[in-house]
Amino acid sequence: MKDGKSQLHKRLVNKEVLSLVLSGPRNSLESPSRIDIKPVMLAGKYHLQFASRIGDKHFHRNYLLEEGIGVLMGYLLKQYRFINIETVDSHMQGMISKKGNVNLKEKMKESVISIDLNHDRKKTYFIPDGKPCEFLIKLGIMNEQGKVYKNKYDKFKQINKFLEIMDHTVKSAFFEEPIHILDFGSGKAYLTFAAYYYFNEIKKQEAHIVGLDLKKDVVELCNQLAKKLGYDHLRFIHQNIEDYKNINKLDMVISLHACDTATDAAIVNSVLWGAKYILAVPCCQHELYHKINNESLSGMLSHGLMRERTAALVTDALRALFLKKHGYEVTLTEFISMTHTPKNMMIRGSKKVDTDKESETEFFEFLEFWNLEHVYIEEFYKKQVKDGFYDL
Repeated sequence: MKDGKSQLHKRLVNKEVLSLVLSGPRNSLESPSRIDIKPVMLAGKYHLQFASRIGDKHFHRNYLLEEGIGVLMGYLLKQYRFINIETVDSHMQGMISKKGNVNLKEKMKESVISIDLNHDRKKTYFIPDGKPCEFLIKLGIMNEQGKVYKNKYDKFKQINKFLEIMDHTVKSAFFEEPIHILDFGSGKAYLTFAAYYYFNEIKKQEAHIVGLDLKKDVVELCNQLAKKLGYDHLRFIHQNIEDYKNINKLDMVISLHACDTATDAAIVNSVLWGAKYILAVPCCQHELYHKINNESLSGMLSHGLMRERTAALVTDALRALFLKKHGYEVTLTEFISMTHTPKNMMIRGSKKVDTDKESETEFFEFLEFWNLEHVYIEEFYKKQVKDGFYDL
C-alpha cells in the first residue's frame, strides 16, 4: 500500500485502530523490543496507550489522540523496522524504511468489528460462544447452533487462551506466506485445528501446518477431519518427534504436553531448524529428579514432594536458558488456570539473534549450581549437530 503513513494517520484520526505493534528496533540497546499501542478511554476522553517492556520492567504511557499520533510518528522515524495494525475492518502489516516511510499490506476482514473501550467489558474470545465454528462443532466442543457444551467449556476456554497467547506472540511478526508451522505431539489436535483456523480464517494468512503424533489411529482421524473441513494445508503424520526432518521452511513450532524429554527434543530441533517462534507447554518432567544436587539445599531436596516440584522448575528454567543462549527472547506464562491442571506453564520463545554469549555462560553456571551433567537437552543438541540432522 503506497503512502502507508497517511493511511495510518487517517485510520487513527477516525478512531478505527484496534491495536498497533511496532517491533524490530534499529538500536536494540536503547529501544524496547516492541511497543504495543491501543485506544483507551480515560476520564471520558479518547487516549492512545503505549505499552513496552525493558527487562523485567513494564512501562505504560497514555496520550490524548493528537499527541499520541505525534509520538507514534516519531517512533516511525529511524527507530523501528516493522509495524502490525489491526483496524475495525482489516489487518495490516508492513515495513518501515529508515526515512520513516511505511509500506503496508492490507487484508480485509469478513465483517466490521466495533470498538469497546470500556475497561469493565465482558471477556471476549477469538472464537465466541454462540457463534457456530465448524471445526469446534466437528470436534464436539459446540453444537450446530454454536453453543458450547457445558462439559467442554474448559476446553473451549483453553483453545481461546491458546489463540490469545499466539496472537500476542506473532502480532508484530512479518511473515512471508505461506507460513509453515509444525506441531509436535498434536494428539487429538484441538489446538492444531485452532492454529490453522487462526491464521487462515481469522488473520487471512495462508498457513501450512503439520501435526506429528505417535498414535496412528488418532493421526488417521485427524486427517479425515481436516479433509472434511476442507483444510487443504493441514496434515497429520505418524512419526516420532526425534526422527522427523522433512523441513524446508519453518516459522513456528508448537509442542503442548509432550511427555518428559520429548519437549526437549522439540525445543532442540526447533532451534536447529531456525524456527522463529516456539510455544511449548512441558509435561511430566522426570529426567532431573535424581540428578539435581546442591548441599546448601539438602533440607529441601531430601523431601520427595519438594524435590519433584523443584526438579520440574529446574527443568523448565534450563529449557528457557537453552533457548536464550541460542538467541531467543523467552517468556514463561500461565497457559490455563492451575484449577484445571498443574501442567500449565508455557515457554514462549521468539528468535532475536544467532547466539547470546551472556546467556550461554548463565546456562552452564546454572548446570554447575545444580551439579548437573549430561542433561538430555544439551546431549541431544550435540548429537543432532554431529549427525547433521537439522540440515535443510
